[in-house]
Amino acid sequence: MGSFTNLNSGDRMSEFSSFSPEELSILAESTALSIAKERTAVEINVLGNFVAAVGGLLLAIAAQMVALQATQDKLDQITLLKNQIKGIEKQLENGC
Repeated sequence: MGSFTNLNSGDRMSEFSSFSPEELSILAESTALSIAKERTAVEINVLGNFVAAVGGLLLAIAAQMVALQATQDKLDQITLLKNQIKGIEKQLENGC
């Protein structure tokens, strides 16, 4: 695993995304164990629910971002096709 020192937010995410599934599992496990250490079951439950809520919202945000990007990509493709059609129409009008 790499070091996070002196990296801006984008670099940290890029490095974080490059972890293997095994490394992420180990990181999640060690984080959970560290957080749970010397806490009551109630505190752990509250923290767990909070983390789950944050995770759910992050997934919803990411899904919406993907959906919006897909819509924009389709709109861009439609615009490109319309421009190509206009070009072909001009060629036909000019008798090419």
